[in-house]
This record gives sequence, C-alpha cells and structure tokens, in this order.
Amino acid sequence: MGHEVAHALARHAGERISQAVVLELGISAIALASSRDPDTQQRVAAALGIGLGVAVVLPFSRKHESEADYIGLMLMAKAGYDPRAAPAFWQRMSEASEGQPPEFLSTHPSHERRIEDLQSWIADAMEYYQQATGKGGEYQGVTTGF
Repeated sequence: MGHEVAHALARHAGERISQAVVLELGISAIALASSRDPDTQQRVAAALGIGLGVAVVLPFSRKHESEADYIGLMLMAKAGYDPRAAPAFWQRMSEASEGQPPEFLSTHPSHERRIEDLQSWIADAMEYYQQATGKGGEYQGVTTGF
C-alpha cells in the first residue's frame, strides 16, 4: 500500500506525462527532419520510439519503482509496521512469479534487486519504526499481515 501511495506523493504520473510529451515532440521533429517521404518518417519515428523506450523510458520507470519502494518502506515504518518484513514479502513474490523479463526490458526492477535495495534501506526505516512504536528489538517474523 505504501508503495502505491508513494507513486502519488512523488508525482510519478505527472513526470511520466511530461517525459512522454518531450519524447514525442523530439521523435516527431527528428522524423520530420529525416526525410520528406512519410514512410521513411514513420520508420524513423518507430526506430527512435523503440530505442528511446529501452534507453530512456524503461530506466525511468524502474527509477520510479525503486523510489516508490523506498518511500513506501519509510511510510510503512512510520505507520508502525516492521520494515524488516518487506524483503520477505518480495521473496515470496519472487517465488510465486513465473519469471521476469530481463531487467533492462522491464518497467520494474527485478525481484532480486528489489530485495537487495529493501535490505539496504532497512537501517533508515528502522529509525522511523522505532520512533513510531518504541520497538526495535529482534525481528519476530511477519506479523503485519503481508
């Protein structure tokens, strides 16, 4: 839940719209400048769209997903949920999935990367968790309903 709220708080949708407008204008300008032939312009635009998708759009999407993971983890901790449960949640997601495309072709980080990132952010999140709950001792397992 925190992850999805984080997308709204970080205004990711607005960033995506702005990015799409800029890319579309750039692609159109380059395609028009490439040739007077409409078929050639269309092929140039398609090639640019594919190239920019892999080189710009997908990494930007993965950045948003990672940012939402981080913010969501902090929100989770501030709400009193033990952030140490998050990597275990993604481990279960990984085990339940039927695989993923290569990360460079995906809008989302790989499950493995998400687990590594979440684990690296636990110390930051624990500070919020301890402030929210007064707890911070040994992890007792998933008791938060994840």
